Amino acid sequence: MSALQVVLGGPFDDLRSSDIRLLEEASKLGAVHVLLWSDEAIHRQLGRPPKFPAAERRYLLESIRFVRELAISGPELDPDAVPELPGWDPDIWVLDSASHSPNREEACQRRGMECRLLAAPQLAGFPVPGE
Repeated sequence: MSALQVVLGGPFDDLRSSDIRLLEEASKLGAVHVLLWSDEAIHRQLGRPPKFPAAERRYLLESIRFVRELAISGPELDPDAVPELPGWDPDIWVLDSASHSPNREEACQRRGMECRLLAAPQLAGFPVPGE
């Protein structure tokens, strides 16, 4: 039986410990695939340029052991659509409290996949290895 495929999408700009914890908790559910927002997508969605260029954000994310695969989005991005690319067949879309929305829940329902919310208390601090 193959591992479930877990997807996350977002800018991952100015990476924080809660972002690392989100990736870690997501990896406990299956193989983590990240759709990293391009510089243009960040500018269109957030109305500002990224703090760090896509190449740097990609480098950091790919160096994190919890990330199995990563792709950069195009400039036209629907943040409420399930992150999809050829070869990706997601089973679970993992969201944190800041990125969770009814539209994203509905997108998962339409695809017949799970939408998993990881709330801030689940992402606080770092667990002690072996516990």
